[in-house]
Amino acid sequence: MKKMYRFIQKAALLAFIGVLPLALFGQNENKKSSYTPMEAPHWYIGVQGGVSQLYGDISKYRIMPDKDNWNFGFGGLFGRQFTPFFGLRGTLAYGNYSGQEDRAEYSYLPYYDLKVEGSYIDYSLQMTFDLDRLIFGYNPDRKFGVYGLAGIGNTHYRVRQYRLSTGELLGTRGLNTENGGGDGKGFDNRCLIGMIPAGLGINYSIAERFDLTLESVFRFTDSEGMDLYKGGAEEIKNDFYNTTTLGLVYKFGQASNLNKMQKDFDKVKIKTTPAVLETRGDSIDVTIRGTFPPEYFNKKAAFCFQPVLKYATGETKLKCLVLRGENVQGDAPVISYKNGGTFTYKTTIPYSPEMNVSELVVSPVAFIAEGPVGKTTKCEDCTKAKKSLVLGERKLADGVIHTCKRIAATPKSLTVPHGYVRDIVVTREANIYYPKNLYSVNFNFGLNKDEASKKAWSGLYDHIKAGYKIKDISINGWASPEGEETFNENLSGNRAEAAKKVLNTDFDKMRKDKKAPVAVPTDITITTQGNGPDWNGFMKLVEASDLKEKRTILNIVNMADPKKKEQEIRNMILIYPQLEKDFLPPLRRAEIVITAIEPSKTDAEILSLATTEPEKLTDKELLYAATLTQDLKTQQKIYRSATQLYPNNWKAFNNAGVIEMKLGNINEAGADFEKANNLAPDQAEVVNNLGAIAMVKGDNQKAKQLFEKAKKLGANENYNLGVLMIPEGKYSEAVASMRGEKCDYNLALALMLSGNNGEANKALECAEKNAQVYYLTAVLGARTGNTTMMVDNLQMAIQADSKLKQEAKNDREFIKYADTPEFKKLVE
Repeated sequence: MKKMYRFIQKAALLAFIGVLPLALFGQNENKKSSYTPMEAPHWYIGVQGGVSQLYGDISKYRIMPDKDNWNFGFGGLFGRQFTPFFGLRGTLAYGNYSGQEDRAEYSYLPYYDLKVEGSYIDYSLQMTFDLDRLIFGYNPDRKFGVYGLAGIGNTHYRVRQYRLSTGELLGTRGLNTENGGGDGKGFDNRCLIGMIPAGLGINYSIAERFDLTLESVFRFTDSEGMDLYKGGAEEIKNDFYNTTTLGLVYKFGQASNLNKMQKDFDKVKIKTTPAVLETRGDSIDVTIRGTFPPEYFNKKAAFCFQPVLKYATGETKLKCLVLRGENVQGDAPVISYKNGGTFTYKTTIPYSPEMNVSELVVSPVAFIAEGPVGKTTKCEDCTKAKKSLVLGERKLADGVIHTCKRIAATPKSLTVPHGYVRDIVVTREANIYYPKNLYSVNFNFGLNKDEASKKAWSGLYDHIKAGYKIKDISINGWASPEGEETFNENLSGNRAEAAKKVLNTDFDKMRKDKKAPVAVPTDITITTQGNGPDWNGFMKLVEASDLKEKRTILNIVNMADPKKKEQEIRNMILIYPQLEKDFLPPLRRAEIVITAIEPSKTDAEILSLATTEPEKLTDKELLYAATLTQDLKTQQKIYRSATQLYPNNWKAFNNAGVIEMKLGNINEAGADFEKANNLAPDQAEVVNNLGAIAMVKGDNQKAKQLFEKAKKLGANENYNLGVLMIPEGKYSEAVASMRGEKCDYNLALALMLSGNNGEANKALECAEKNAQVYYLTAVLGARTGNTTMMVDNLQMAIQADSKLKQEAKNDREFIKYADTPEFKKLVE
């Protein structure tokens, strides 16, 4: 008999060691079988048998197993599984126990050479907890289960104590004998003590309604009497015993036939569009169509459908869809039991980059409806129903393609025109003033002695002396309006001719001056024009004056008859002497205008000076010099000189920022654009370039605001705004906005996303090659099923940027190639 007990105990230990890992880790694969274990809620009844072991003072190893004192026990149980995770059961058990201390090395102990033999009857109420479901989640096809149990109960025991060496009976408890007496209050005068059971069990489903169980339960008592020895705190304060049993459990009375819906759930067809989720803008559109087969949908049941997008850092629950059987009240869509039915589910969820590697799954719940089921029923309420069942998890789609986010942050920056002009036409002007009715020149007369007149005359010949080419010289003679008209016509012409003589005399002197730096041409042409009375000039002077009678004077000037006007003016002079003193002398003049062409440096001279002696160039010449070379470093040097020599020139800072941006110096470029904006706020080019900086830094919202502002200021923002339409999901609009481009990455991206793969390929073929272009071409190859195109370009993309290896590995654009040798070789 002892050998049999040892065999059972060893088998139990091996089962725990071998089966427990399978129960914990080997059951998460959805492997379909011919049956599905009955799920909660249900009743169950079972029988158990195995070995028992006492742990007391008279136990050879105290709290360790003693193979010499294993005994047989058996029992039964009855319970109810209320939920997939929780149950309650009652147990009744009978068994024998024994213990002894016969080890010579412990001969000094007071309980040495003692042996006890007894039996017990116990009963308890226990709670059970399905640990595998709590830890690993629900799987309807899982056959193994791991559960814990704990409860409260009583033990009725009787025991005999012997002297091992002599066989002498030393005492009893719970027995009607001469030595012990019937001192028990339990069954058949057994001793009654409190007991708390706790343990672990493994169950294995062998059929829909039958489970095999293996349990190891410790029963902790509140007594030291089970071994008839009070050891106190020296050894084991209160005795306890263990039972390890094999059992058979029969399940019955399931509350509904929801298990049929669970069992046949794989017959429900569910199709997701697109098969691989894809973001459009900042959203993901999901469309799911389902078909229920005939004779599937329980007439009294409702069906809760809530997909979940799962990813490494969390999950996103989609909206809930509730369907109902024919006998369920409410406004939710109805599915026929006899004919089956279909449903269409559509929703949109916000996109987040953490969703790039994800799976869309659903674990529908069926429940027996006890009231109306409506469109607003929440899925979390479905599992709270008294009779509910999770039908199983099903994968709906992979996610998420996010190619629309792969824009190239290469916005078009704008330079400001340099403003430099060759052969600039410049003018110098001066006047000669004449006495009334005369045309002789006297520089000591009247207004000719004014500082303004002297200054104008001192600079009149500057351009000629500097060697500027004379374009033309014109002299206009004028007279004051109080004189007779014909007289004034001749007088103004004579005054112009008199001024011409002065100029010719001065030119002759300059030609004779041997120290002059340049020679004065001999073929200078001077045109003269006598314009008569200067009525307009007179009216302007009166209008600008503070004369009280200026309205009267102006009305006279506006008279149609010239002779009357002249006479009235003469009369007014008599009344208002101020007219003769202040208003008429400035009108008696000859206006001299010399127009010349400023000579320009050659392009070679300008470029040389810009890099060696920039201080010898004007700001416009420096800005122009930067356009004479394509070397970015040289341009950077020239523009930086311009900002240092002309710190208030906003154009210099703007154009310097453009070059810094091309060189990849984003922070320096941003500082230059900010400086330019401070010097000249709201310039279209500067505002555009600030938007370009925002775009490169990933702030597309700010970039869009600045580009739109620049557009209102007159900048062409078709390309930049078009690029930002791509991550917003406005693919057709982006293509239209960038229609002026041809060989451009962003244009190709917009074309591909709008479905025009052919044009996208053309744009990529002639685009400047880089890692981004190669990668997008590989994506295009994957989308069009061109494996060679995909593999070749992905290889070149990874060679150009090794970071793209991991990117491609997780990119759902390549999901259908994920298991192909060619793709694996590239990304592993």
